[in-house]
Amino acid sequence: MVTRFDVTTDERIAAFGALVDAYRRLQRVFDHTLREEHGMSSVWFEALLRLARSDERRLSMSELADQMVLTSGGVTRLVDRLVEAGTVERVQCPTDRRVLWARLTERGLEVVTEAAARHVVDVERHYTGEMSIEELEQVTRVLDRLAGSCEGPAQTSTSSMATSLDSVSSHSSSGSEPATIPHPA
Repeated sequence: MVTRFDVTTDERIAAFGALVDAYRRLQRVFDHTLREEHGMSSVWFEALLRLARSDERRLSMSELADQMVLTSGGVTRLVDRLVEAGTVERVQCPTDRRVLWARLTERGLEVVTEAAARHVVDVERHYTGEMSIEELEQVTRVLDRLAGSCEGPAQTSTSSMATSLDSVSSHSSSGSEPATIPHPA
């Protein structure tokens, strides 16, 4: 089905734009605090947090890549830097030599615990504190549903991070005629 719309007034474009804008602004605040106060990027923090919340504080490299929506090369470079910083160690799986785990070290646990305590302040101030409990529950449900709709061979859900902090983010037309794009029924 083909839907005609005016890009300047289409509610789908506006809704997605609001989501992207909120994410970018929140990410900028969170990343700034993590860098200034803890010397780490939000990507480092996310990796450490995911490992801290995993069984035995470890994930296989492919699980970590999947959860963080990174390529295998991207997660390898990330883990290289975390190992160099002493916050993560690589451990060989005893039952499958093809599998390497990234495991949080004691130092890594200390670092992420300290950073998470401060991060929660920003999350409360700029995100959860801006909503009632009902709104927060509704937003979480919607974001989980959106993440789930992106699951498939080339996509990974990241909805587990939506609640992670409670326990330690073409066609065009050159004229004035609205553009026409395919829209799923």
